Amino acid sequence: MSDRRRVALAILDERTELLGIDELAVAVAKREAENDAEVDEGVSVERIAITLHHTHLPRMADADVIDYDPQNGRIDPSGFSLDSLC
Repeated sequence: MSDRRRVALAILDERTELLGIDELAVAVAKREAENDAEVDEGVSVERIAITLHHTHLPRMADADVIDYDPQNGRIDPSGFSLDSLC
């Protein structure tokens, strides 16, 4: 599993309300910066949002981990728990 997907899942585990992809991208960027001193500073929040939208969120939605509406860029983590993946 991708490190970025792990970070996104950890963030979603802390949330219960709908959130936008941009909000998730900002949170992922902050968490990646906290966790890794060697984070590529050239990776912008916009690039993170793109990878979330095109790769990570669709895979999580296909696995029924989250509800993701790509048209509106909304993620519903209300039914998600990291414990449910173990």
